[in-house]
Amino acid sequence: MGVRQRAFNGEDVAACALVSFFRTVQRNRFPALDSEDGLFRLLRRITIRKVIDRKRQSQTLKAGSGDVRGESAFGSHSSSGYALGIDAVQGESPSPQWIAMIEEECKGLFAMLGDEELQTIACLRLEGYNNAEIASQRGYSIATVERRLKIIRARWSSE
Repeated sequence: MGVRQRAFNGEDVAACALVSFFRTVQRNRFPALDSEDGLFRLLRRITIRKVIDRKRQSQTLKAGSGDVRGESAFGSHSSSGYALGIDAVQGESPSPQWIAMIEEECKGLFAMLGDEELQTIACLRLEGYNNAEIASQRGYSIATVERRLKIIRARWSSE
């Protein structure tokens, strides 16, 4: 249809078409679909309209007047083997040195706790479990978990 692959892809259009179809079915706006052929013709029509809409939208001034280019315009690697395009930009991901430093720090903090049960409770809490979930999982009362978390905080605060 002449739409650049980078502006949107087929999966986006198909998903959008299905969402529209199901919303309209919920509102009982389609006549009785009595055959598979009728259903597929309808889905095809909805999808074609979505493609046309996306193409129109990509041609607007706000969307770059159809001149939006992706990273493929830069190539993926230079002849020297260095990354080009977005691969050449440092991302938000942590560096291996930073990860090693954090791992070392975590090992030190968990070693400070000494007790394996305190380490397990600290780990569960860091994984996002709340006190009630930890108590249930470990077979403790909530008060016991809270007491042990207080011990953990005290030991870690001293560091």
